[in-house]
Amino acid sequence: MGRRLKVDTLPAEVKKKIVRGYTKGKTLKELAKELQSEGYNINHENIRRWLKKHKGTVDVLSAMGEELDEGY
Repeated sequence: MGRRLKVDTLPAEVKKKIVRGYTKGKTLKELAKELQSEGYNINHENIRRWLKKHKGTVDVLSAMGEELDEGY
């Protein structure tokens, strides 16, 4: 079992926001800056690691026009 990533601890709605922004072409630094302005202690490396861990899932859902489930 791997280490729990910082993004994994965020609410599902915030993770959905990351996926939406990522699939629409926002940079990881832009996403991190948005989350920081909302009070989340997240940086672009946290997001990069999380996306790498879930890359296949994010890509498939994006291709289907869907987003992460609540429990993800």
